Amino acid sequence: MSNQITGNGFNDFLEKQLPVFDEMLADDQIPLSIRPIYAASYFVERCIIKIKGDNKENYFEKEWFRIIYQLINKWYSERYADGFKIKNDPSAIGVVLIHNTPFQLKIPLWVAQEREGNNCRWICMPISILENENVINWIQNKPNMDKIARDNLKSLTKSISDLAESIRSIHINLKCEYPKIEIHKIAASILTHLDKAVLDILSLESSRISNSYWETHLALEKSIKLVVLQDGGSNKKTHNLEELCKIANTIKGINLDYNSFLVFLSDKVAIQQRYGEGKSFTIQEAVKNYFNAAKVISTITKQLKRPFDLKNIRLLIKQPNWAK
Repeated sequence: MSNQITGNGFNDFLEKQLPVFDEMLADDQIPLSIRPIYAASYFVERCIIKIKGDNKENYFEKEWFRIIYQLINKWYSERYADGFKIKNDPSAIGVVLIHNTPFQLKIPLWVAQEREGNNCRWICMPISILENENVINWIQNKPNMDKIARDNLKSLTKSISDLAESIRSIHINLKCEYPKIEIHKIAASILTHLDKAVLDILSLESSRISNSYWETHLALEKSIKLVVLQDGGSNKKTHNLEELCKIANTIKGINLDYNSFLVFLSDKVAIQQRYGEGKSFTIQEAVKNYFNAAKVISTITKQLKRPFDLKNIRLLIKQPNWAK
């Protein structure tokens, strides 16, 4: 079958069929980096009727599927050029102050670990800082670290570690079962709001620094609502964290500490920040607010119900034949 796959007639068929599949995948908002494997699966399942001397069972492991995938991957590479080189990055962004200046962090959410055999590797989804990780390396475009006093460097390392543990915990905590797709979308948006707050702070623009408070407020609000919605409650149309906290605490097993929300702006003031109104905040105040929000959201989302604990889960991943 390999010789038939590489023939001109087969390539001509791919040239006609792949734009159709690609349009479907674009409509489904599938990232470019993983469209080839989707398109290869579509091709096998929808275009191949019969295979001489074989069948489609466990086709991912078949040599002929590897050839099909490579041809489709080549088509995508030629179609999208540099745009196809952008890969999904399993990391979150953060912000930390150095010399009272904000610097972006790139916090890994998946960590590749030791290999096992020729084509297997352990992958960890951590909620803590792993033994061999150097968090200083997560600072993007970092300044001259030799110019930072030892005590300040120690404090900086702790700040990054504390934030990373909050962000990693949120990432793991949100991996739950939700009764409706709408609730899943709320869960998926929480880290996005925190990312947006980081970008607002890094902009150094006064209006965007104010907006970072609104983004963290939304992340806090949605975290509480998520606890309520997962339990089957209704989506209360309010931005008031106190009111939402009281509703959540009526659920058996849920115990949110309202005092932890007192450090944040009220809903009315947070809405003002959304529109660039009210008090202006310094970079230092905005970063502290972001750190506090990440820590509290980590605590809230920990109370979501889940069938098993994913704390520092390790997965042994086998490289598929088609990826070689």
